[in-house]
Amino acid sequence: MNRETAIFAIAALALAGCNSSGSGGALDPNTKVLASNVVYVPPPSSTVSATNVQAAIQQLSLDLATTMVGTWTIANRAEDPSQEPTGRVTIGAGGTFDLETGSFSAIGMGSGAPGVACQHQASPQTWELVAPQVAVFTHVNPGLQADGSDPTPVTNAVFPMVLSLEQDRIVFLGSGGCGNLGTQRLSVLTRVTGP
Repeated sequence: MNRETAIFAIAALALAGCNSSGSGGALDPNTKVLASNVVYVPPPSSTVSATNVQAAIQQLSLDLATTMVGTWTIANRAEDPSQEPTGRVTIGAGGTFDLETGSFSAIGMGSGAPGVACQHQASPQTWELVAPQVAVFTHVNPGLQADGSDPTPVTNAVFPMVLSLEQDRIVFLGSGGCGNLGTQRLSVLTRVTGP
């Protein structure tokens, strides 16, 4: 079921169930119910955190490209020494982003100490929406030669999975970019400022 179908299904079921006059299920056209007053209980597998129909509709209709624009703090969950536990990123509407401090583990981007392989370069840091809920983040870090000499820049293009999309919180899961190969890394972004 696509997002639009889910939105209409939630609204229709909730409002139809609440718009009954109680006499054999006949609809009362004079009864008005606000979607914000209808309790929504998502199924266990749902990523929707809303507790009423209005909030569920709003959450399901969020657009990744618009929602992620702003400044975010990052809480990383990774057992990867090349990634720091926190960070701060500003994502611009024009397809650029700036990791200001720390790491963005879900895209394998760290700002470790000089000489650390996952220390990113200031530019280019870009993002592009490739599907309604799929973005690719591209960043460059200096790769290290086996002997530690003459770093050769490495471009990373990472497609993190969106596990949860809310207006002020986004959860990404990824394993690409710089860091331990095959390690899943979770980044929870919490909004500091909006677009």
